[in-house]
Amino acid sequence: MTRLARGAFDSRSAVSTPPHTRPPAAVPVSNGASLFYKPIHRPRWHHRRMSDATTGMENVDLRPEASTAELAGGVIVLPPGAGRHYACGPMQSVFLADGEETGDRYAVSIWWVNPHRSGPGPHLHAANEELFYVIEGTVTFRVADRYVDAASGTFVRVPAGVTHDFENRTSERAGVLNVFIPGGFETKMPAIVDWYHERDTADR
Repeated sequence: MTRLARGAFDSRSAVSTPPHTRPPAAVPVSNGASLFYKPIHRPRWHHRRMSDATTGMENVDLRPEASTAELAGGVIVLPPGAGRHYACGPMQSVFLADGEETGDRYAVSIWWVNPHRSGPGPHLHAANEELFYVIEGTVTFRVADRYVDAASGTFVRVPAGVTHDFENRTSERAGVLNVFIPGGFETKMPAIVDWYHERDTADR
């Protein structure tokens, strides 16, 4: 019995080999004795799997213009600026996924903070951890008893039970992407919006 090098494919058994066992996105290349599969590169936004009666595979063609309705169940694609918006005084939040969309496993949102304005204030979550990624400007985080000036591209993880806060001490708008684990945070947003509205009204 002839041993083949790892990754090699015996051309004599090519017909009987199920297509789904072959490496994805590859083309056959023969060296005369064995058949190898060489990866090919396609545009990142375009992936197609050809239909095959033996595997039940269906055509998949994801293009920039593909609508959410054409995507598999549970997939979320939002264009820039989309989401559920909440005005929170000096902050504006945009929720991208939470609740039934994620099974409350996590909540994903963006928080914008106006120039020279504070954020939510020092607080902690006894049973939730948070992930922050600065997407614009510079955000000053308080994590426990430390302050960190986080420029765009900075990642911050806050474990459950740790006091934290964020604010914008600069003259430009700043924004952070937030992942709240587990989710369900958006259910609190109507009350938070009302609190900021009542506070702002009382300050006038």
